[in-house]
Amino acid sequence: MNQLKQILVAWDFSPGAEAALAQALRLAKWSQSRMTVLHVIDEEVMEELALALNQPRAKVEATARQTAQAEIEARLAREGIEASTRVVIGSPLHELLTAVITMSADLLVAGARNISLPGASTGTLAAKLMRKAATKVMLVQPGQTGPYRRIVACVDFSETSAEAAKQALRVAANDGSRVHCLHVYEPPWHDLQHRMPSLVMEPDFQSRFETAMRAKLHEFAGAVGADPKLAVLSGAEHHSHGIAEFAHQTKADLIVLGTHGRSHVQYMLLGSTAEGLLRDLECSVLTIRAKDAPNIFDLAKNQWPRGGLNE
Repeated sequence: MNQLKQILVAWDFSPGAEAALAQALRLAKWSQSRMTVLHVIDEEVMEELALALNQPRAKVEATARQTAQAEIEARLAREGIEASTRVVIGSPLHELLTAVITMSADLLVAGARNISLPGASTGTLAAKLMRKAATKVMLVQPGQTGPYRRIVACVDFSETSAEAAKQALRVAANDGSRVHCLHVYEPPWHDLQHRMPSLVMEPDFQSRFETAMRAKLHEFAGAVGADPKLAVLSGAEHHSHGIAEFAHQTKADLIVLGTHGRSHVQYMLLGSTAEGLLRDLECSVLTIRAKDAPNIFDLAKNQWPRGGLNE
């Protein structure tokens, strides 16, 4: 990807984190960027552990930090990986989002699986990182340590989705793969049948709509440098369902999408919908943040706005 100067890797010793580290390392080599591995020890766990061991919390935290730091450094040294390492104690979400801003990270890479919920696919932390981080976010599935062979760029004709398509093409250029530009639309005739029934009843209305949309999509794909022949138009009841279905059909291993656009794509990154999308996907996800999207954390005041992390 372009202009990557600082990559931040969220590390938690899980298989997902291993895959995230491998992908971050590949990206760092392409872009000659710096890499920092950050491990956040949950402060609530430290409190409970100190209580269970009947030891001062400060002592327990110091031991945990030292142990984690040593293990991370040993892990990187075994493979000759050059990266800065940090271990902090706090709220994982807060610390990761804050680190993105304080480090001016161009990309946050994390595992997509939530090891705190055995059997669960994607957890709350990953979903919140995807929609709240003030930078690009890549969520990597366990085992996806190599090149991405089947990449899908989700587009809605906005500037942000154009950048998402370009980022997908940059990854594809390095991995020797192809990119499908996918536009999922929610069929308008479902609503129009109540408001404009005469229009919907026209025998060729649906085909004319799809022809126009397909032409627009092909033009968009060509403008961003993608192959119009690989542009795909798909109608679905919900955008997230359409994306997940296409990803499954094509066995995609990377989905790229913008977090703010013209259509309902951005709403897929809200609350339980974001978790649902990630849960339905068996591939990694790269989100591209809109250039004018505001930060949700006020670094100067060191505080979150109303609603904070729970929104």
